[in-house]
Amino acid sequence: MNTPRWIILLVLLAAAFGAGHVVGSSGGDGAAPELTTSSVPEPSSVEAPGAVLHGSQGPTLAAPPSASATAAPLARALAELPALDVPRGDGRIDVIVKTDEGVGVQGVRVLCVPEMPKSLVRSWQDVPRDQIDSAELLLDYANRLRWGKEAAVEAVTDASGACSLEGLSQAKHSVRAQADGWQIRSASRSTSEVEPGSTVEFKAKQRTQVRIEVVMPDGSVPEKAQITFRNGGSSRGGRWSPDRPDVDAEVGTWDVSATAGDGELFRSQAEQVTVEVGRPAPVVRLELVERTVLKTTVVPPDGEEVGQVSLRQIRVPSGARPDPALLGSVHDREHLHPQQGSVLTHTSYDLEPGTWLVGAYRGWNGPLLVSQTVDVKPGQNELTLKLPPTARKEYALVRVRGPDGKPLAGVSFTTSFESDSGSMSSGGGTVVTRPEGEYWVFHPSDGTSGEKGTCRISVEHAKLGRQLLSYAAGEAPTFDVRFEEPATLEVVVEGLEGDRYVGRLGVQLVAATDSKSAHMMRPTSTPVDGEGRAVVTGVQPGTFRMSLTLARGPWGGMPIAEEEVRVRPGMQRVRVEVPTLYVVEIEGVTAQAHLRSTTGEPMFRSMVVVQPGAEGRAIVDGLVAGEYHLQMGAKVTTFRLPGTSKVRIE
Repeated sequence: MNTPRWIILLVLLAAAFGAGHVVGSSGGDGAAPELTTSSVPEPSSVEAPGAVLHGSQGPTLAAPPSASATAAPLARALAELPALDVPRGDGRIDVIVKTDEGVGVQGVRVLCVPEMPKSLVRSWQDVPRDQIDSAELLLDYANRLRWGKEAAVEAVTDASGACSLEGLSQAKHSVRAQADGWQIRSASRSTSEVEPGSTVEFKAKQRTQVRIEVVMPDGSVPEKAQITFRNGGSSRGGRWSPDRPDVDAEVGTWDVSATAGDGELFRSQAEQVTVEVGRPAPVVRLELVERTVLKTTVVPPDGEEVGQVSLRQIRVPSGARPDPALLGSVHDREHLHPQQGSVLTHTSYDLEPGTWLVGAYRGWNGPLLVSQTVDVKPGQNELTLKLPPTARKEYALVRVRGPDGKPLAGVSFTTSFESDSGSMSSGGGTVVTRPEGEYWVFHPSDGTSGEKGTCRISVEHAKLGRQLLSYAAGEAPTFDVRFEEPATLEVVVEGLEGDRYVGRLGVQLVAATDSKSAHMMRPTSTPVDGEGRAVVTGVQPGTFRMSLTLARGPWGGMPIAEEEVRVRPGMQRVRVEVPTLYVVEIEGVTAQAHLRSTTGEPMFRSMVVVQPGAEGRAIVDGLVAGEYHLQMGAKVTTFRLPGTSKVRIE
């Protein structure tokens, strides 16, 4: 059987990655992209730059002399891949690039790339590791890289600083701009999801250069260094080397510093420099000194994977006892996210020598697992924290199976706690994945404080839906969760007159449990289309409260109708009736006011934020019948619907 050429490509591509022959826009050590020297163009007279936008093209295939035999067939295999099917259309995005003074910048290269169609994007989240096909995985990655090159549309700004990107499909586009000698940023909005018909504005600042001299404590010159420019809350940086001592810098006054050495163990004091266009590059000498650092390694218990861990540390005051209670006053913490089988490490820089107390906590706000003191001396210091074995009382054991009865991958968890006094908290939940579809879901932090209440776990799968588990605080239960084939609901909204609320309605499903906790774990709304229909997919069979919500500006959707629904497997059609909705005109609104329902739904689900309009008037629509409480500062007004059409705050 003949081997397809794309498989040969993937083999070569994998080899190239393994040998380090595929070069991206930044180094593999995670450092910032290297700053390059460049000429400074004048406003409205800039020649079209030849520089390639960082990250805008596919991978650059660079081959050292010793790798030429591998690179040539790899390049041929890439060239022989069939072109990607890039949708085109008659869409257009206009771009304008100006300085802060409003002068257009000519010759700026502008490039836009549409988001990849879902048909070309493969999701690997739900595929177990042992079932991932390496060839398909590499082909998917190669296509993502190629998309940035084959789908790109570009233009160059004219003398007024304007250009148009044409022939675009009706998709969201990422727009970038770059010119040698200029720092170009978006003027007001994100440029990662721009739709045709939009105008994108960029602000451009001229850049010049600074000559940097970096010296080690013994007077030698390091092989490389990282340079950082800071000005108030603004900062930028790049790499430095002896053969490239000139680095780009924006016009202005900057504090310049350098770090070097493995783990950035050497650092300079900041030196102030003023950068001006048209003047010789200033020279800055940065003398490095050894930093006092502490590298903490967190070792999991034998035979266990470590879950999320937070580190807190504090310098023990002279003469004080290193009581772990001192760590409770530390607000800054380092949250460590482990990968499977990884060792957790964190390095703290520029510590004051002395005795330090370091503690490892479960999750973000969980219990203290272990603490230890370390005598920090000038230079490099290390500490190892060995976590104790996990006690069974610390977690709920959750076994998750799919419709076929096999362990289910791609499951996420959210935990919440509701005390008997009514207070609530929720979070992502600290989870440790065990073999064969088992998970240790650690109790919510408030559920370990000794307060009586109910802990809840939301178990969710992207395609199958979610299930809600609950247990009393202090217990350590075992749950066997079996996902069934998901149901699909077609919701038909009836009684909606006119188009006032078209595009503002949504449908939410909440498991028929306590309303407060269910609200905290509520999924996002499914929008209702112009024909009054919404299709909700990925629902596990069971009993739900179905809410019809109405969006109110930036404050999200609030329920206007709710009823119980028994969801069965397969496709199911349900109907919901829109209640009579009322409109109220409010006068005397001179500041932000709050309108709350005092009947029916709980207050936190019924609050409306009222913003002042022209002449102190505001219109609030979509209100259901009931009593309302309107407050602006100390002024309070109450009214009832129906029966009120105009209210004045007095």
